[in-house]
Amino acid sequence: MPDRYQNSPELAAITRRFLQCTARRDGSASGLFSHSSALLYLGSAEGELFTGDVLRRFFSETREELAVFRYEDIDIHAFERDVMGWSVWSATMVTPDTGARIQFRGTIVFGLEEAQWKIVHLHNSNPVPNATSLGYDPGNFDEIAKAAARDRPNLGHAGLATIMFTDIADSTLITETIGDTAWSDLVQNHVREIKTIVTRHGGELVKTLGDGTMSAFYGAGPALLAAQEIQERMAERETEPHLHVRIGVHSGQVTEASGDFFGLVVNKAARIAVLAQPGDIRLSDATRILVAGREFRFADPVTTSLKGLAGEHVIHRLEWRE
Repeated sequence: MPDRYQNSPELAAITRRFLQCTARRDGSASGLFSHSSALLYLGSAEGELFTGDVLRRFFSETREELAVFRYEDIDIHAFERDVMGWSVWSATMVTPDTGARIQFRGTIVFGLEEAQWKIVHLHNSNPVPNATSLGYDPGNFDEIAKAAARDRPNLGHAGLATIMFTDIADSTLITETIGDTAWSDLVQNHVREIKTIVTRHGGELVKTLGDGTMSAFYGAGPALLAAQEIQERMAERETEPHLHVRIGVHSGQVTEASGDFFGLVVNKAARIAVLAQPGDIRLSDATRILVAGREFRFADPVTTSLKGLAGEHVIHRLEWRE
């Protein structure tokens, strides 16, 4: 089937011109706006939402009040189809007076009006760490999965495997509090403890990266028992700082010969781990089904999409606390 969405050099050029106009405080940028009542701008600051004539006046009448800056390293991807189009851009905003460099990114939606492309919607943002925006850092699960794929450890045989990811929550804050040396010692002891527990339950510690770990088991039950013991050990810890761990578990058919082990099963386990809150064990429906009838309690099932994976996925929480 032919792709009806086409790359649009024209919209890329309009996007670049708009960015350059705003950087120069050139009020002519407002001439690129649609006359539709749907016109809307969503900025990066709280309350920075403008629509219609308010937005047009903001760009045409208050430009002298805007900070002087320039964009560097502009990267634009633009597409069009019939009477609509859009662009995605990223750039470094540089303020000459202070030398500040801020990463910015945005999207622009265009509509074709009287044979001219007009801006209908703008959304700008500057990325911040997840620890700042979410209150916690979702961890380095992707990096661990990629590292495991590169190293391709020998797990002995193909078949059904259960993958477990762990990660210490608030690691950046803890490091800032106790210092790099103490944090390094703490992580090494933590990883050794994880390895001991995993091995005791018949699993193998496949990979570590920072304070995150990836382990493999040839049984869903042993994997959940290991996850449960890890959380219990963390809860029993009396010394400061108290550690709170996020754990994600998924089971699936793996075939080492074709490399499938290092694809869907691992990737899904990593995505599930991202959903876990500090102190949580999250698992896939596949893992839950494999341990049906055993002494495990599950709660809080949710149906959600997972980044990079098709469809909707049912995720459960293992109730490990008494």
